[in-house]
Amino acid sequence: MGFHDIRKHFKCKSYANDIKKPLPTLADWNNIRRRYKELVGVEFGKNFDEDPIQPTEGYTLTTEKRGLLRGSVPVPPPYYADHGERGRGLFAKRDIKKGELVHDGANSDIVFPTARSWRQLVFSLQREMACSLVDWTWTQSTTKEEYENDELKLFSAPNISVLLNGSSGEEVNINPKTGYSSKFYALRDIKKGEELVTDYDVYETDWKAVGL
Repeated sequence: MGFHDIRKHFKCKSYANDIKKPLPTLADWNNIRRRYKELVGVEFGKNFDEDPIQPTEGYTLTTEKRGLLRGSVPVPPPYYADHGERGRGLFAKRDIKKGELVHDGANSDIVFPTARSWRQLVFSLQREMACSLVDWTWTQSTTKEEYENDELKLFSAPNISVLLNGSSGEEVNINPKTGYSSKFYALRDIKKGEELVTDYDVYETDWKAVGL
């Protein structure tokens, strides 16, 4: 089954259009993580158990020194999950300056080595979370060489970072610098409470290229 076939199988269109659907709970995120480890394997993603930041807060974006006694403290991304005009989304936790690193997929994303492994995970979930995972999946190159050769990998992320909404034009306020980078930077100053929006077209979408 291809990507669109699976989306149709679970009748995901109506669920995707429901702007009042609840935010994923900690139990939801942990269930996806557990099933990913069982069905795909941690060698294809980060070891979630080592990250002290809960998926409801994101992940460890950076670390910050807090004195000699306390050492380095993990710092989550400067956003939180909530509902807005687009439904579920990400919002600035504080004022964010232009050029600031807002998100780093290298610290949060999981990769699927095959389309089969992605299908297995999707079909192991109940409808609502299966539909969510389908909509939280994208294709992306991770190096300049892959990008130039049109080589794509299949990605998702088991934390709130996948709630980042997309748009175009002046609404877009964070984006990576290239079509193969996973680091998203603020394109302008962003006020506390403002929704974070990216341009989904920065990454090439080609489901057939990854076996879907």
